[in-house]
Amino acid sequence: GTSISSGAGFFPVGTSSPRFTGTLEGSGKTVSNLYINRPTTDYIGLIGFLDTTGKVLNVTMENVNLAGYRTVGGLVGYNWGYVYGSRTSGTVIGNYYNIGGIVGYNYGATAVTTRCSSSANVTSLANNAGGIVGYCMGAVSNSSSTGIVIAINYAGGLGAYMSGVTLSNCYAWGDATATGNYAGGLVAFASSGSITNCYSKGRATASSFKGGLIGSNSGTVTSSYWDTETSGNPTSAGGTGKTTAQMKNHLTFTSAGWDFVDIWHMRDTVTYPMFEWQPLPNAGVFQDFTGVAWEGVSNRFWVCGDYNPGVSSSVYYADSADFSDLVPVPAAPQQSFTAIAADELGNILVGGNGLPGLYYYDHVGNVWHTIVETTL
Repeated sequence: GTSISSGAGFFPVGTSSPRFTGTLEGSGKTVSNLYINRPTTDYIGLIGFLDTTGKVLNVTMENVNLAGYRTVGGLVGYNWGYVYGSRTSGTVIGNYYNIGGIVGYNYGATAVTTRCSSSANVTSLANNAGGIVGYCMGAVSNSSSTGIVIAINYAGGLGAYMSGVTLSNCYAWGDATATGNYAGGLVAFASSGSITNCYSKGRATASSFKGGLIGSNSGTVTSSYWDTETSGNPTSAGGTGKTTAQMKNHLTFTSAGWDFVDIWHMRDTVTYPMFEWQPLPNAGVFQDFTGVAWEGVSNRFWVCGDYNPGVSSSVYYADSADFSDLVPVPAAPQQSFTAIAADELGNILVGGNGLPGLYYYDHVGNVWHTIVETTL
């Protein structure tokens, strides 16, 4: 079983024997302030060792404080299974190697980490520290990291050491520092595999083998970028360097085939690309809004504005009065709107200057309906 003992904190669920083979469904619940202090123990995380049949789904780890020896992750130490829809924040430290914000070691054909995000600061007192994963020989997709990463060798904003990995639709914002060698804004070292539709903007620092996107690379890199200005790194072992202005322009990405319907969204000149399930920061967001309404069924504010191909919607809602948690309404008509209102059933009525011009949104069924073909 699990226990808290003599300052060592929580004992991980699943070790090298027996491994965790079941399904942990978090259903969006949050585990706060998990503490583990086992600096001589391998396989540290909420789940220490996830077997090939194991799944960890929709778990949020808030303000973790984890310390282990080797293969330490903010959620899973060693992953042979499937990790989905989970988030971590806090601090993750390992005395040896394979330390990650979500997973320490992502290994094998069955190992998948997807739709995850981490703001945890990750440190290896030896090698292989990554914002999402320390050592990766599996697949990572639709995941992001924003924390600071530090190691002696192999520090990557998203992943440290990648071998045969498929990395797609990922981004990293944090700085990656190797006091020795190999650092990358996204990946420190890629011995093989593929990196597709990824970007980074953090600074990579190392004595040698440092790159804006990748420190050292023997794999393939497709449609992936780094910000040459914010990173301070003019070169990379893969990818294409862009200015900040270019990185905040959706055309940089859509012209390369990035999916801005189901995967990405952004606000041109304001944000970098983010995942459609991540609320966009509000800096500069209100200047284009032309209507606001209060809807009393779900107790939300709704706003409408100009349509921009760089964002996923021209209609948003927020639960807070300061609009700090704006969320784009999915599948909104691709046109600008000038007015918005709500009826007593909670349906949202919007009107615009295109054809057709008047719609209502059934927020229970998540369906848009055309009312009339007219303009306001």
